[in-house]
Amino acid sequence: EGANVEVVCSKGVAKRCVEMASRENVEKRLTVRVHDDPPLTVALFGERVAVGAHDSERGSLVVLVDTRSRDAYGWGESVYERYRERAEAYI
Repeated sequence: EGANVEVVCSKGVAKRCVEMASRENVEKRLTVRVHDDPPLTVALFGERVAVGAHDSERGSLVVLVDTRSRDAYGWGESVYERYRERAEAYI
């Protein structure tokens, strides 16, 4: 949708996220921060939040919730902020 995307996730998930994104989105719209052991991946974009759980051994997505719910966005934003503070910039 052309929105900026901010993601906090594990390093393995970050690598897959960047591989799957278009070069233009990586350069202009995507901010990825990695944390050693986040309980889940949180992505904020526009008015939406996506929360994903991954199989840590395979790096594969197990479940993904993508919603425009204001309550869910607020919760996702607080989780993102908590882990972003202790995360390193990936891109």
